[in-house]
Amino acid sequence: LILLVSCAEIQAPFKTEEQTFLTPIPESTLMAYLAGTPIASKLQAVIAARVLLSTSRMENIQPPEVIDVQRITLAEAKKKAEKPGVEIFKDIPPETLVWFVVFKGTWQLHPPSPGITVTPPPPYQGCQYVWIAESNNGYAATGNIDCNIK
Repeated sequence: LILLVSCAEIQAPFKTEEQTFLTPIPESTLMAYLAGTPIASKLQAVIAARVLLSTSRMENIQPPEVIDVQRITLAEAKKKAEKPGVEIFKDIPPETLVWFVVFKGTWQLHPPSPGITVTPPPPYQGCQYVWIAESNNGYAATGNIDCNIK
């Protein structure tokens, strides 16, 4: 009786830090987020960005897919996100480190204030970006972005 042993590499079911931020984030994790805590990883950046998006007029219909997460300078983030109407934040040094997160999903824009009876536009498929200062000191922005941005 001969036994054959394979030398194939066995893939561990564990995710590295480079993959963990792609995992769906439970609502309880989002609710437990502490604003103002410095952001030290891609997963923390995704959580902070999801929380920030939840406070905007743009609602994700289903949990969005993470397309990209990068730690870059504010100058780089502004180049990626610059479109007419986007806040420029001239009082922040361009070398400030920020996390730039791009989400893809189905989005619904809500009226600017409660009580306004404007019919919202239909939901749309697309991408939203969030940049948030690494120090998480309140400097952040969100907006629409081309899903092919890198």
